[in-house]
This record gives sequence, structure tokens and C-alpha cells, in this order.
Amino acid sequence: MKSESGESMDSSTGDIERQQKLRFAAVIEQLGVIYGKEIDEVLLRAYWAALRDVSIDDLENAAYSHIALEKWFPKPC
Repeated sequence: MKSESGESMDSSTGDIERQQKLRFAAVIEQLGVIYGKEIDEVLLRAYWAALRDVSIDDLENAAYSHIALEKWFPKPC
């Protein structure tokens, strides 16, 4: 399927998902640095599976609020 600009919509959707995953990884890695927790591929994939339905903007806001209020690395509900 192509967009009006002639680009593949599947390609742009993949780019958006890739950008979201990069932003997601950056948030989790920042939390790891702040809380002294090593973030490996297994942990990152587990958090992605648990939080993939949360918008990246909401996730970033929640992470920054957590940093301001909590002493422990967050766990998904």
C-alpha cells in the first residue's frame, strides 16, 4: 500500500515503530542509569512486551514522574 507521496505505508509504519522502540529503549536505559540497574536485552524485551500498548509520550512522562518520586527501579504492572 502506498501513501499519497508514493512511499510505502508499511515502510513508514515500520519507521514509526522503530522510532518508538528507540525512544522506549532510551527511557528504560535512563532509568537503569539513575537506579543503578543493568539493562540487558532480556529485560528490555520483557518491559517492551509489558508496556507496548502504552504511548511513548505517556511512558516518558510516567518515567520522569517516577524518577522524581521513587527510590527504586520501576516494575510494570
